[in-house]
Amino acid sequence: MELYATDLHFLGDTPKMQVYDDCVHGKVIFKVDGCNLSNDDSDWCLSASAYRFLHSLFENHFSGAEEHMIPCCGVFYASQDKTSVTVVGCSNGIDFDIVHENDNIIIRTQEGITYTVPFEGYKAAVLSYTKQIEDFYHQNPPRQFENQVDRDGFEAFCNEWKSLTDRASKI
Repeated sequence: MELYATDLHFLGDTPKMQVYDDCVHGKVIFKVDGCNLSNDDSDWCLSASAYRFLHSLFENHFSGAEEHMIPCCGVFYASQDKTSVTVVGCSNGIDFDIVHENDNIIIRTQEGITYTVPFEGYKAAVLSYTKQIEDFYHQNPPRQFENQVDRDGFEAFCNEWKSLTDRASKI
């Protein structure tokens, strides 16, 4: 199984505008048994995708709820205590089921094709992918915000991201 990002970037015409984008964008490569389950020709919201993949380490994900595993876009809304975030996107994205079964992860595409991967391999790929996104944030200037809602949303995103990665390192 392969899961990684390419062409990572922030949106905006100039570096000065890009610091206001709190989402990392780029292409997602997600291959299982040599089959590409992502559209690596399109730009996706990598931060929201990595967030969803992190969640899938702990719970099943079923397609169809417009919470795509690889979403086109994402807006972060903070919980009241800023420890968790709701990521809202649009109706565009790539989705599939992620189901925990014993020590495996079952990936079921919308076309009904099923793949089985060992949980440990899935976890390693997800953590490597999320590290890629995290490293990109750290290699760029700090994010800036036009309003408090965006600032709180990003803070909550970062807090939950850290909590999820810490939990994942212990399973």
